[in-house]
Amino acid sequence: MLVALPAQHLREHLTGLAWPASIAAVICAKGIERDSLKSMPEVMAEIQPALSLAMLSGPTFAGEVARGLPAAVVIAGRDNALVEGLTAALATPEFRPYASDDPVGVALGGAVKNVLAIGCGIVVGRGLGENARAALLTRGLAELARLVAACGGRRETAMGLSGAGDLILTATSAQSRNTSLGVASDRAWPRAWRVRRPWWPLRIATTWTCPSARRSPRSWPGATSIRNYAACWPGR
Repeated sequence: MLVALPAQHLREHLTGLAWPASIAAVICAKGIERDSLKSMPEVMAEIQPALSLAMLSGPTFAGEVARGLPAAVVIAGRDNALVEGLTAALATPEFRPYASDDPVGVALGGAVKNVLAIGCGIVVGRGLGENARAALLTRGLAELARLVAACGGRRETAMGLSGAGDLILTATSAQSRNTSLGVASDRAWPRAWRVRRPWWPLRIATTWTCPSARRSPRSWPGATSIRNYAACWPGR
């Protein structure tokens, strides 16, 4: 079953749910839980410990997928047979899933790219140029790879669809809400964003998501700079 609930509502809606053990859960939400700073697979394993889990992530705008435009994603899980079965079941000529056995790296890539995309939007909004955006994208990927490794995943996962792919899409397109938020950073923050958009991407920019990462805060200069800049936004 595809679980496409918003990240901040996963625990609320699935805690105590009677879920048949024979049905695997494929988590499609990208994010980090605000209060616990846990990834979506971690949250799901905590509230439904008996379930077989997989994580689906990658560079996809939902509207384009719905229109049947070409897209590629990654499905990650510890159960290789489950993951291979899911990639085969969900594949179409226009939608290509790839298999991974690194759910930690895949989950973090889908969450942390939001922080970096906000930063790239700030670069655009402040007129700092494409050189600066390219630098932030590249160094941001290096930070993501270090974070994935610190949290028990594989660095190379950050260079795949769920890391570099999703970051390129989110940080370079006007369709991206995170990039749009960053672009608006040099003027009063729109009320619609204050109401609808939680600040979890900027919170994880400095706290991150595992003890190993939090022990080495100097490893995340880009994300920390984004958080410090955002704290000074007018109208926040």
